[in-house]
Amino acid sequence: MKINVNDSFKRIDGLELTMPAEGGVIKNLTIKDVCVNALLTEVEGIVTPPTEKVHRFTLSEGIYKAESEVELKAEDVVLLKNLVGHSYGPLIVGQFYRFIGE
Repeated sequence: MKINVNDSFKRIDGLELTMPAEGGVIKNLTIKDVCVNALLTEVEGIVTPPTEKVHRFTLSEGIYKAESEVELKAEDVVLLKNLVGHSYGPLIVGQFYRFIGE
């Protein structure tokens, strides 16, 4: 499945959801930001085997380096859905599911 990593999240009122970036700049929160953060964050109370940590790191590198679209395997989409679901609230999770066609 291909996803556009530059799609950005919106607040509930439809305005762009932003975040601080390097150099004090404010930027839109994107699929890339959410996926990389979810992949690199440990979920409290869940023990992650080292091999999965390496997979998550490698996947996060690929998503981070993507200019616009990234091709994801079905199992990686499932992994991202679970990790984003554990790492974020309804505003982000709901939009993430829409972005990936759920």
